[in-house]
Amino acid sequence: MQAFRNRKLHLAGLAGVSLTASALLIRELDASGLYGPVGTASTLIGDLRSSLPTPQADGSILEGVGFDGHKVTLEFVADERVDLHLLRDSERSERCSLWYSAFRRGEVQEVEYRYRQGGAASSAHLNSAICG
Repeated sequence: MQAFRNRKLHLAGLAGVSLTASALLIRELDASGLYGPVGTASTLIGDLRSSLPTPQADGSILEGVGFDGHKVTLEFVADERVDLHLLRDSERSERCSLWYSAFRRGEVQEVEYRYRQGGAASSAHLNSAICG
């Protein structure tokens, strides 16, 4: 009877380890839509470019999207009433989740959020170290 209980315990442990390993593998390979947007960086960049200019919820307007093969540059213009520093430093977790898959696959090394407001400019940079 004791051996039967141990066997069940071993099978349950093996099942748990298998599920954990599968979940980590899926995340590593980006084979599931559960861990971020589905598609490649070029698809995401194309979608962003196709709807320019795009008003944002934070009061800015996305005016340009550039990609040089390593770095994505998103260019925004902000109204004078919006705090430029708040725009630059806000929503890091949302931005990271948007680009996480592209960083993991090595399609993009850096993303720059560049804001202009009147004569002032400010930028926020993301990479795999920041979003890891």
